[in-house]
Amino acid sequence: MPKNHFALCGVPSGLFRCAGEDEWIAISIRDTAAWAGLCAALDRADWQIQREFSTHAGRQKAADILREAIAAWCRQRKSKDVQELLQAHGVPAACSRGIFDLVRDEHLKCRGIYRQLSSGAWSIALPWMDADGWRGRLAPIPGLGADNDYVFGELLDLDSAQIEALKQNGVIR
Repeated sequence: MPKNHFALCGVPSGLFRCAGEDEWIAISIRDTAAWAGLCAALDRADWQIQREFSTHAGRQKAADILREAIAAWCRQRKSKDVQELLQAHGVPAACSRGIFDLVRDEHLKCRGIYRQLSSGAWSIALPWMDADGWRGRLAPIPGLGADNDYVFGELLDLDSAQIEALKQNGVIR
């Protein structure tokens, strides 16, 4: 990685802890419009008039100060509230979410990322499509031990009696 690889990153940017249990927000300030939006959202008009923050290079030098101020601000708010406020001001921001939140996300539902199969099991499609709209093969997650015959029989070359002994001894299911 080049010595000045951080020069390519937006400043300030990063992942910030929010109020609540395991709530985080990703923020990326890539241009002056996003910087102005961040200042407005955080009610920090003083940052916009401070000479040292007026350029990307200046903000880069003050990155630790800016990150700590943003972190303190985020810790007082729920991640969803932070996301909505920042996005309303044109700042690229997104909550960190777990799988249950992602499955319920209307945007992802509309795109067919998570699909329930006829068996009731869930499958995940690739988040991109090829030119024909194909998102990969949808299949349920294999059950525990579903690949035992392949792994122990074909890959490890155990015979059926050895595999059965492993099952009887509780080593595999």
